[in-house]
Amino acid sequence: MSQKWLVFDLGGVLMNFVGVPELSKLTGKSIEDTRSSLFFSDAVELHQIGQINDEQFAADYVAEADLNISPEKFLALWESLETGPLEGAIELLDDLYEHNNLACLSNTNNGHRVRLMSRYGLKERLQRHYASHEIGLAKPDPQIFAHVADDLGTAPENITYFDDVQRIVDVANTFGLNAHQVNGPGDVRRILGV
Repeated sequence: MSQKWLVFDLGGVLMNFVGVPELSKLTGKSIEDTRSSLFFSDAVELHQIGQINDEQFAADYVAEADLNISPEKFLALWESLETGPLEGAIELLDDLYEHNNLACLSNTNNGHRVRLMSRYGLKERLQRHYASHEIGLAKPDPQIFAHVADDLGTAPENITYFDDVQRIVDVANTFGLNAHQVNGPGDVRRILGV
């Protein structure tokens, strides 16, 4: 029988990502417009799949979003947008660890990933770590879910996946995962009944 896995997105599920509100202030756009522009940004996508480095990403995004800020200042801001675990996230992982297989799947970049894994103890609390920039694919591409299922050696229906973005959850469910849209550890606890 294939093993069952709990797989978590990081930003908005376990970790606090303040990027959308901060970028919204910088651009003067609404939070929803900022979220949408990040989701559909060529620069963000290329950075998340490891096709461009941090410096190229900053230059491209500043130009793409028509920001009145230098790429260097934007990159410093971007690197500060992950501000640590959401309340209850570490306790949730600790409560689940003994009796569950835990993994993460995140659209991220090397700088954010290294800080998150080492600074907050995620590396020790999650048995597998999947990062878009290492895989070369980004959510919601269904192939990223295929990669994770193959690497875990399990069928998609044996993966319960948590993400804060509904359109990613929809693709994951279409692929066969048992996916849920959540806004933090409390929602995860409610769904799992823990």
